Amino acid sequence: MGYRREPKIYKLVFADPEMEGLIVRAKSTSVRQFLEIQAMADATDAADGAKGMKTLFAAFAGVLVSWNLEDENGQELPTTAETLLDQEFGFVMQIVMAWIEAIADVGEKLGKASTPGSPLLEASLPMEPLSISLAS
Repeated sequence: MGYRREPKIYKLVFADPEMEGLIVRAKSTSVRQFLEIQAMADATDAADGAKGMKTLFAAFAGVLVSWNLEDENGQELPTTAETLLDQEFGFVMQIVMAWIEAIADVGEKLGKASTPGSPLLEASLPMEPLSISLAS
């Protein structure tokens, strides 16, 4: 029997006070896909901008688990790429960037929590030359 790892689910946190009350949960992804999404989010190439953004939002929709985003009639909106494309650009980018920061923050926390541990027992052994045996 092997080990099966379930993806971590992140509850995203937003610095913008206008986003207060929005609850978004998104799952982790492979390092490869994370790096691709991060690169797409950082890209500024105007020639490929629209296509790149659609690809970015489609990739992010694949990790989007849930949210409490509603339309003007109070109906909860589905967590799809199409729904993301129907929202304001800045709003969607804040969500994507919060997800990127949540995933990137894990590595930083792991590094800070690490301790050097106990010294090796061998380091505490006396290292004096052995005395010459009288029996020889």
